[in-house]
Amino acid sequence: MRSALRYKTGLSLLFLLLQGIQPGVYAQGLPGTPPPRHNLPPSYNPDTLTNYDQFIASVPRTEAQTASVALASITIALHRAKQSAEQTLCGGRWAPRGDLLRRQGPTLASNPPAATKTAASWRYNALRQASPLACDQISRAEFFMEMSRHLPAWIQIRPAGQLSAYRQGKNILLNPQTVAVR
Repeated sequence: MRSALRYKTGLSLLFLLLQGIQPGVYAQGLPGTPPPRHNLPPSYNPDTLTNYDQFIASVPRTEAQTASVALASITIALHRAKQSAEQTLCGGRWAPRGDLLRRQGPTLASNPPAATKTAASWRYNALRQASPLACDQISRAEFFMEMSRHLPAWIQIRPAGQLSAYRQGKNILLNPQTVAVR
């Protein structure tokens, strides 16, 4: 009897608290809070947003059966690669990572890039605000190139300010049409 009363009281209290909250408050922030500092345009084409660090992955289904496992695999691989690059180039000093601005995926893709050589993969794309590195005399390009050497072939990364990306220590063009237009 007591547990039923506690359950009803809890639901009533929750309902009372939620009445004053407008829909979408959690997604937009609390009323009165300033908008985010870095607003992205409503149309999203990562090839034209070169002011941000970009991370693209096509995780083969053989590596991850679910989207959650794919996201975990990407996160762990990026973290380990960043640590290795910090150790190699920065003497182990921590290199800051910018705010996550936009993330798409992982979503199941049936036509993955040629680098994965698989029939199906989890497609992931993220943009981060570029932040200064803690490494003296090391450019973003050098840091990202070193970081890419420690990543699997299904992840490519692009530092802010560049049209090309890095995969396993090699410089690659993300979208040759973008370069031709510019």
